[in-house]
Amino acid sequence: MSGLTISPHIVVAGTRRSWTREEKRAILDEAESTTASIWSVARRHGLTPSLLFRWRREA
Repeated sequence: MSGLTISPHIVVAGTRRSWTREEKRAILDEAESTTASIWSVARRHGLTPSLLFRWRREA
């Protein structure tokens, strides 16, 4: 196939983010108070929706 370019995925070690309790609460409050989907709130903050759902369960 001509013109097909495959770019390798780059994994960077040590990129795991940590969130303070206040940051988690603010993101959860935003998700609860808006009409936007959980997915869009999660993506706006650089999270996966599954992490946001887990925070909600744990809260």
